[in-house]
Amino acid sequence: MRNNELKSALRMAVPEPSPLFGDTIRKTLQKLADTDTVKESPMIHARAKRRTALLVLAIIVTVAIIATGATLLATNLFSVTMGDTPANAASLVQYTLAEETIGDFKVTVKEAAYDGMALYVLCSVRDMTATQPLESFTADTGERYLTESANEKIRNRNVSSWRDGLWIDGQYVSMPSMSVSLEQPGDENGELLYYFKYRLDQAPINLTGTAVEIALPIGEQQTNETLLKDAESGMPQKPDTGTIAFNLDCSTSDQVTKAHPDVQAEGINWTATANQVVYSPLQLYITLDWSIRPEVLAAYIEENGDGYYFDGEKMWDYDAVEVCGSEIMSMQLVNADGTPVFETMHGFYGCGGVSNTQAWFTFPYAPSYPETMYLAPASVNGYDMTQAVQIR
Repeated sequence: MRNNELKSALRMAVPEPSPLFGDTIRKTLQKLADTDTVKESPMIHARAKRRTALLVLAIIVTVAIIATGATLLATNLFSVTMGDTPANAASLVQYTLAEETIGDFKVTVKEAAYDGMALYVLCSVRDMTATQPLESFTADTGERYLTESANEKIRNRNVSSWRDGLWIDGQYVSMPSMSVSLEQPGDENGELLYYFKYRLDQAPINLTGTAVEIALPIGEQQTNETLLKDAESGMPQKPDTGTIAFNLDCSTSDQVTKAHPDVQAEGINWTATANQVVYSPLQLYITLDWSIRPEVLAAYIEENGDGYYFDGEKMWDYDAVEVCGSEIMSMQLVNADGTPVFETMHGFYGCGGVSNTQAWFTFPYAPSYPETMYLAPASVNGYDMTQAVQIR
């Protein structure tokens, strides 16, 4: 994808964030850069390019979440992390799963759910000495933000979310690709709400059983130096303090149906197949395997050089995402005649991530889907069915 095309796509897809939110994004990226999590993952080198592409999309999704408006900020864990509340979502949610008082703070796991692919959690941390809600303001567009002074107070709290990742049945799991982590002011005095969506399928982890132990690193802040490491994996062991744990019924995974169409489509610049289609109680997940035609990439490199340079230093090689990423990301779920399956989609659906070999999509839950469905790239006149990938 050329730089000007990417900029244009971002302008169309994402509203302009507030200056404070932009500052928050920069601080978040710095936190990611400073974290020890990537050092602990033995797969990080193999996944580096994929995670880089996904990081850009994660930021886009996060901006979109904030820019959707205040109506989504303090409702439920789905409306914040998905931008939508599926019709049958309430049947999956388990409420008030754990509560703990730590000094002047009360930590509560308010909501959690698992749909066979992703784990969703809403956690509250309240300063019980506070006499008013955390300082926030509402922008002209309706977005609600913590003030800088409130952010500073939160950074100085000794009870908070202190690490990405979580422990599942005692085993540490780094936050997978395409996960979401957001914090918003709550309505109660001194309350901060943490919203999480962990794409466990990307780990890959499948939860089963009626009492899976989930432990979140929320509580008294722990440092990486004080955490004991597992001798075999090198991952941090669950500490005795600093986490809040709860048992979650994950038997809803029985409601998940998986299909593997594997029908190859021949695009002009690429080939692709739908590796996996997952029908969950919350949404439809699609994993697309794709590869650029070698001659297409070779021609691009011959015309544009071997990679992107900044101040004479090569920043990255040109690859499949650079050349065809925008086309893959434009794919929409359509029926046999090219009509979108969903006339409107109010959540953060569509392509959630793309690498040089795969792309990941989500679409709304429906009680039934068309007998035949495709992923088709956008074209001037709608969707190009000559390059459509059969999904069903």
